[in-house]
Amino acid sequence: MHTPWIGLLSARAVSRGNAASERRRVQQLTGKWVDHPDPEYMGEYQMTADCPAWAQDYDCRKPNSPAPVNPDFIKTQYRQIFEPDTCQLRVTDPADLAAQLAGRRLIMLGDSIMRLHFYSLACLLRSHVVTGHSSVWDRSDIKWKGNYTAKLDSDTIQVVKQYVGEFQLSTGAQVYVRDFGVYNQTLFDDVLSDFAPLRSTDVLLVNWGAWYPRFSWGSGEANWRMWQTHMRQLFAERLAVLPVQVIWKAHAAIHFGGATGAETGFENGLPGGPWRYTCYSAVKGEYWYDDFVRGLLSGPCKSGCSRVKMLPIFDMTLLNPNSHHGSMGRGVEDGQADCRHWCNNVVDHWSHLLYNMLSPAA
Repeated sequence: MHTPWIGLLSARAVSRGNAASERRRVQQLTGKWVDHPDPEYMGEYQMTADCPAWAQDYDCRKPNSPAPVNPDFIKTQYRQIFEPDTCQLRVTDPADLAAQLAGRRLIMLGDSIMRLHFYSLACLLRSHVVTGHSSVWDRSDIKWKGNYTAKLDSDTIQVVKQYVGEFQLSTGAQVYVRDFGVYNQTLFDDVLSDFAPLRSTDVLLVNWGAWYPRFSWGSGEANWRMWQTHMRQLFAERLAVLPVQVIWKAHAAIHFGGATGAETGFENGLPGGPWRYTCYSAVKGEYWYDDFVRGLLSGPCKSGCSRVKMLPIFDMTLLNPNSHHGSMGRGVEDGQADCRHWCNNVVDHWSHLLYNMLSPAA
């Protein structure tokens, strides 16, 4: 019988000694995508039919794209489920998750990849949602609409404020998302001040990285250096001291081409072709993001970040290049297939992981 996932992390830590114990929060979750035993299975819901209107994004099951997508290809992707190598991943039980979150707040901060996770949770928990809404940042009632900047080498760039959303469950749980492209500590503090006082029962789910491509055309490694600086600041000065349960969502793999999936030259204006009409398998993926975070958690932030856990989604995303929005037609007509954002069949597995973390099996 498979060991429940959370129990597995603790067992590994004990069996491998102190070094592994220090890293138990950042274990990788290896496995494979396999067919669901029901040949008619097509995911946990159909987005445009089942989800609240404010929790709908690009529906890969019914792609709105001039580029035709083979229905059999869609069915093949949506039948697949992720099977970990050494543990059992329980599918989200909406009633149980709603109960686990009763009276608590889940605060999701990050970029547009985090927004996808917010949508997934709203859809999976839809039978328990009492109220909810979402909008782009500038049309929301959030008060933090000033000018926030970040340094990129000698340049100053604007922090793009993207999206605001929230919903409440019948159990009194509240789920919030605030998306902005790159990390800015002042904006981070301003956003969290809306939730003051923070409580030990709060769950803070965070991630930034999508807007910091290490291998972007013409940028050298300026983005990568900026991300490292921002993450050192975030972990040491904020995540280590906040009185909440912190979960760092691992990096979601991209599939633009090349061994790491990071061939972004064409995306960033390289003249001429070939253009990108599909997403490509990647052998290694952008592993350096999670490696850097592991280094922080076992090194400079070791003592202060003892409460920080990692949601290990990297391996499952690396193995599934065919479930990006671009795999289902988004951007293909312009030769700019979106190989960064994910279809809900993959994102729902992030929610299943979060459920297993918040509600470990007995």
